[in-house]
This record gives sequence, C-alpha cells and structure tokens, in this order.
Amino acid sequence: MGIPKPGIGEVLIEVKACGICGIAVHMAQSDDKGYIFYPDLTAFPCTLGHEFSGVDIINPVQTSAKDMDPKMLKEKYGDKLVFWGGVVDTQRTLPFGTPEEVRKEVNEYCQIFGKGGGFVFNTIHNIQSKVPIENLVAMFQAI
Repeated sequence: MGIPKPGIGEVLIEVKACGICGIAVHMAQSDDKGYIFYPDLTAFPCTLGHEFSGVDIINPVQTSAKDMDPKMLKEKYGDKLVFWGGVVDTQRTLPFGTPEEVRKEVNEYCQIFGKGGGFVFNTIHNIQSKVPIENLVAMFQAI
C-alpha cells in the first residue's frame, strides 16, 4: 500500500504516536512499571485516549519520580520535546516547604528546563487546596 495523495480540501497527516483506549492497554507492550513503550522514550507513560498525538510536549514532568532527573531529561530530550511543568513538587515542596525552598526549586528547574527554549512554566501537578499562600507567592515571584 502506497502513501495516499490528499484531494482538494484534504491534508495528509503523518502520525508519530497515538493514544490508546484504556480497554486496549492490556494489548500494548509495557515495561515492569506499566509504561507503554515509545520509540526512544520508554521512561515516559502513555496518555490514554483515542486521539492522534505527536510526541512534542511531555506533561506532566514529574521530576520527583524515579529516573526523571531534570538535567538528564533536558540533555537527552531537550532538542526533541517541550517540557510542560516540573518546576515545583506539588506533593512535597509546594505544600510543605518554606517559601525559600519553593523559590530555590523553581529557580533551579526553570534554569534547567528553560535553557535553549522548549519549556512551559507549570507545577508538576495541580496545586492542592492546603498549600500555604506564602508558597504560592514565592513560586510566582521566582519567575
């Protein structure tokens, strides 16, 4: 089967990756952590769904997870991916750290992920309700 030629008013899309329906996950090849294999990106989890997706942006960037070192991620994938988030840990630093610890983490990760572009500022995950206001202010002042 050859490559189809689009007609008038049509486009040809090359699909690099596609989300998988949750029901079909058991059919996908995965590693011992349950991550579905992407070519050259086996440490990243799959996004479930039916939509076509490019592998252009990784979200969330959970820098507190195993093998998600910010420097390694930026060095290895910085020319291939945009990193969305990862600047402050929403499970530890933001809710339980001091404002100074929040500023330090935000500054460090913004320096790493922002170098050369390819970065969208965001927390690792959603901000929870019990986060001290002083820590939120420190996060935004840091940027």
